[in-house]
Amino acid sequence: MSQYGVQETKQVLDLAFAGAKAVQDALADGKIGLEDLGQLLPIIVAAGPAIDNISMVPKEIKDLDAAEAADLMLYMKKHLDPMVGDAELQEKIEKGLALALALVEFLLTFKSADPQPVPVNPVAPVPSGAAAKP
Repeated sequence: MSQYGVQETKQVLDLAFAGAKAVQDALADGKIGLEDLGQLLPIIVAAGPAIDNISMVPKEIKDLDAAEAADLMLYMKKHLDPMVGDAELQEKIEKGLALALALVEFLLTFKSADPQPVPVNPVAPVPSGAAAKP
């Protein structure tokens, strides 16, 4: 039995699906313009829940049991089938899940337990032996 479940993973997938659908809908007329700004709303709505506990996603993926893996496959198929709809859907889902996990782990490298403020106008240090310009 799994310890973590897959809820956080599904929320991150919802964000990815919202992004993919927004791009697909925006490109329906062959171009992206100001009239496509409304396509961003579902992304914004999905972003909050997806980001809240994003650090749980790698734990959930690494702790998947067979039932959760099947659940995620069905969840992704339900969302991807209308967009992809081909015989290689399972392979694409597996590759997409691996990519999503890698992306989450990459994003987590920027999350620090003790964030340091970034200076607005950092001053480059003057090399030793060089005179500072007035």
